[in-house]
Formats: sequence, C-alpha cells, structure tokens
Amino acid sequence: MEKNYYFVIGQKNLDVVEAIKLLEAYHLPYRCLEDPYIFTKTEEDALKQQGYEPYYVHVTYRSFPDGEEKFDSSFLYRLIGLLGKTISDWQYDVMTYCEKPFAKEWSNRLRGFVIRERSRSYIEKLQAENRKALGFNDKAEETAIQAVDEAMKRFSSNRDYLIVHWDYKPESSEFESFLPVLDRVFWLQNFVNVLIVTPECALYYGYRDIARDMVTFATATACVTDNMTDFLYSIAHHRMEDAEKFLKTKTAELRKLGLLW
Repeated sequence: MEKNYYFVIGQKNLDVVEAIKLLEAYHLPYRCLEDPYIFTKTEEDALKQQGYEPYYVHVTYRSFPDGEEKFDSSFLYRLIGLLGKTISDWQYDVMTYCEKPFAKEWSNRLRGFVIRERSRSYIEKLQAENRKALGFNDKAEETAIQAVDEAMKRFSSNRDYLIVHWDYKPESSEFESFLPVLDRVFWLQNFVNVLIVTPECALYYGYRDIARDMVTFATATACVTDNMTDFLYSIAHHRMEDAEKFLKTKTAELRKLGLLW
C-alpha cells in the first residue's frame, strides 16, 4: 500500500462490513463513526500530524455521494485493489448486491442470484448479513417476521399483492429501512407488489404506475421516490382503507392484462 492510510468509516452496509474484516485481518488502522458520521477538521489535522492520510468511506461532507456508486468504486473493491488481493466469490456477490442505486435494482439483483443458481439459503444469508450490517436489531427482525406471517394469512387465497402492517418505527426514510419486510416478501411473490404500513409511514414497492398514483392517499408530507418504482410517504389513517382498495383494484387490472407472473 503506497500511502499510510487511516480509514475513517461512516454509514455501513455489507460491502463496508466485509471491507472492515480485511482491515482487521491486515492490521490496518481505522475508526467507525457514529451517526451522523461527521469527522471534524481538528480530527483530520491530528491524523495528519501522526503521519496518516485520511481515507473516508461514507463520511458526511467528506465522501463523494454514493447515489451512483458502481461495482468498481465500492470500498470493498478499492480496498482489495490496494491490498493486491483476489476477489472471492462471496466478496463479488456482496459488491454486486450492494452496488448503487440499491432501491431501484434490489429485486432484480436478488433474481440475478437465483438465475446464477445461488441457493436460497445462500441468498438469505446475503440478505441477513446486509441487514445486520445496516444495524437492524432483534425487534426489527421479529416484528417483521410476525407482520409478514399475518399478511400471508390475510392474503392466503391471493398473493398477487400484499399489505403488511409492520408495528415498527423505521430509523429513517431510506429504502433500506424496510428490508426486514421486503427481504421476506421477495420469496413470497413472483413480482414484489407490496404496501408496507408502519405506525408513521408507508412504502409501496412494485409497479411504477401504482406507485405514481398511490401518492394521492398520502398526507402533505414529502414523497421519496426512486425512478417511480417505490414511494415512501405518510398515509392518513382515514385513507388507509381507500389505499388498500386501490391496490387491490389496480392489481386485478394488471392480472387481466397478463402483467403478473
């Protein structure tokens, strides 16, 4: 390694956690920051005085925005290159799965692993390890399992669409905050078409046209969307029944058109 790097790490996902394993294996200095992942100028100057070159990973105001982060620009990929090592199959799959944009490509990448004949247990391990890296605790996992099980009972005769009532407060409005539910729904529907409702907000993931029109049931709060595929918003309590009817109707139309498989 040409420079005497000190790795300063902010927000984590599985790609970053796997990279940290390499840092530890090769005894390279690093520090993991707490949310909101800020590293001050004073701290930076102190590192430089010790002869280190700061290397920032997902650090607020210091790392490049990762909205379009590609496979070969991920931290894990760059670190493997700095170490002059060979990428393992697991590391390759981690980088493929975590490549940005994540929300838009999430279900397609999971399908890609299936097509490449990765076993379900292997893919579920990838999902679970990523959720662990993102910081989900036992409560998030347990309530998600319960919520999905209840939705399956409610929609036992027709799973073209699911409405999952998740008694959990997401940590943020990011797509990844809903993975404990989404990762499990992926295995239950040929095409993910789900409305996840929490005590504070809701996320629809599925068909673009449904996502676009679902916003009519939202409150005045802002919507967050990724290429019109998913929406995150608050749905007024008195509009929830209407939102569910809308999803049911639109899904039935898609079924008649042969757009469900």
